[in-house]
Amino acid sequence: VLFLSPVWPERTSSAAGVRTSDLLEAFCRRGWRAAYASSSTPNEHTAALQAAGVAAFQCQPNRESQLADILAAVQPTAVVFDRFYSEEAYSFRTRELAPGAMRLLDMQDFHALRGGRQRLAEAGAAMEAVQACRPDAVAPDCLRELAAIHRSDLVLVCSPVELQLLIGHYGVPASKVVLAPFFAPPSPHTSVAGAAGPDQACPSHAERKHFLMIGNWRHPPNLDSARWACSEIWPALRAALPSEHRDAQLHMYGSYAAGAAQQLHRPKEGVHMKGFAPSLDIMLRYRVLLAPLRYGAGLKGKVVDSWWHGLPVATTPIGAEGMTGAAAAPAWGGLCGATSAGGIATAAALLYSDQRLWQVCQQRGFELLQMLYDRDRNLGRVLEAVAATAEQLEVLRQQDFVGQMLWQQQLRATDYFSRWIELK
Repeated sequence: VLFLSPVWPERTSSAAGVRTSDLLEAFCRRGWRAAYASSSTPNEHTAALQAAGVAAFQCQPNRESQLADILAAVQPTAVVFDRFYSEEAYSFRTRELAPGAMRLLDMQDFHALRGGRQRLAEAGAAMEAVQACRPDAVAPDCLRELAAIHRSDLVLVCSPVELQLLIGHYGVPASKVVLAPFFAPPSPHTSVAGAAGPDQACPSHAERKHFLMIGNWRHPPNLDSARWACSEIWPALRAALPSEHRDAQLHMYGSYAAGAAQQLHRPKEGVHMKGFAPSLDIMLRYRVLLAPLRYGAGLKGKVVDSWWHGLPVATTPIGAEGMTGAAAAPAWGGLCGATSAGGIATAAALLYSDQRLWQVCQQRGFELLQMLYDRDRNLGRVLEAVAATAEQLEVLRQQDFVGQMLWQQQLRATDYFSRWIELK
């Protein structure tokens, strides 16, 4: 299997990097030979791949000879495009040079949906309207992403909400998509039935202190949530806390904290920008994860990580989207109903100060972690879909009228534009 991506997978800086690494390792455990090619400059993450036995290559999108050499060396039976723009950059040459290779698209999240929501949020729309956004047929980014989906043999979709949106609203065949959310190993901090068991002590409500925000600060929804938290939510939250908890602070961790995010460091106001987290085990120190997301798409890796560490979450409906199961209502692993700064502040203060509520939410987080993100079950589903697609690949392609139509020469603008760039 060959992964083609704009970036090297970084376990330590983004949820997407963790998810890609998990998929790569799962293929290796099933006996696949794995290779990874990226247009980025090789770095320490490249070396980590090579140390794990994964062949690593640098491959510019507009260098046909590079990709031809890689495909000849790897001879893949499956190619995974990491995000739709990788499919746009590499799929047509992959189809020409390795026609028998199955082409998989890993969406990570629905980029067009996130972009549409961002535009609405920045225009001042209410959060309910932002969440209800459905990019239409005149949105170029949506058409590009849907075209990449239709050209692929199998599409990995992170969020169940987005999977149903693709099938029900955008008419993508159900046979072409598979749910591929996060792949969490059993938490050593929980005693939920069937889980690994409490091998490591999970700090209690009284043993934890302060609020935590964490994320990749290059990711626009994360930086927006940090700015909103500092300007509106945190002052209201401090005022809403009972007097015995007024010493609570807000600590922000994350990758790429320089620049705009660093400007949010305000110690006198109780806001501390801590920079890069050395380990996610810092979550064991904190009482509440604050994730006031006003827009976004996909699933939130910070929520899964928090539940794994026994940390309840205060977020918005967008932050919790797709992260409940049929049996989840009404309880959640935190509080997720508020859409205003005041509402989020009130909810976060209640979760911080009410020990009984906190314990219920912690336990529910452990249950949802096992229910929705069990590593073996979710990876098994993905690998079974890959095997089933591989087994019927030719038949599926022969019946895929929309996908084959998009390969007609008159519709392949990305192909010819890329070739023009290379020649230029």
